[in-house]
Amino acid sequence: MIETKPSLGTANKGQNILLAETGLRPLEYILLSLFKRQIHESPPLQRADLESEFPPELVQKALAGESCDELAAGRGDFGSLSNPIPVNGRTGAIKYLSKLRGNTRMPLMFHRLGELQSPTCPEPVLLFETVCLDGTQWQELCFSLYHPGRSNLAPSGYSLQPLEGKTGQESATAFGVDEFLESFPYSLPATLLKQRADVELSLRISKMLKQHCVVRPVNSPFPKKRPEADECKGKQVSSF
Repeated sequence: MIETKPSLGTANKGQNILLAETGLRPLEYILLSLFKRQIHESPPLQRADLESEFPPELVQKALAGESCDELAAGRGDFGSLSNPIPVNGRTGAIKYLSKLRGNTRMPLMFHRLGELQSPTCPEPVLLFETVCLDGTQWQELCFSLYHPGRSNLAPSGYSLQPLEGKTGQESATAFGVDEFLESFPYSLPATLLKQRADVELSLRISKMLKQHCVVRPVNSPFPKKRPEADECKGKQVSSF
């Protein structure tokens, strides 16, 4: 991804910018924040995700990690290799991706491409490939795993769904997997059916893939398993 957008750096920097742009006083900013809908689960539940995934020493490492919406050392586009999204482990990355929505308000299909070394993180970051359910906004997103909780920021062109329900627990459906799929996204329905036995979700994705011609952008640096031209006949062709 081309890194052109300047990074906000830390959440405090972002707050200062917002105060300057809106003219809000700090107290007004705090009161406004209190009425904003919660994005992610509570800190205790996010810690429970860490404890279910990591051994005790790595749980402590994550809890001691930077608690932020954006890494202080991050630069470039949010979600890029040099500005990965801070989350609480692999589970946190999956839950974060499950809440992302594109410009058309569609959820994201996703799979994991692998791990990369970031110039701004001491630990390898996870790289996911994503595309909206209607074939729009193909993207690659990087995640930094060793943090107490998940970021409340979304990459440019995306938004995060607020937490739903009264239980305070995440209920968003994951339209993807934490593994590499050779023929993504066309192999996704069968993989989800095998992993979760979720017939309804598998059929919903299959229906959308039949309606839309979901093809990687020509300039994508990642595996180019592209459908043949006749597979796109009669389908809506999405622009990237």
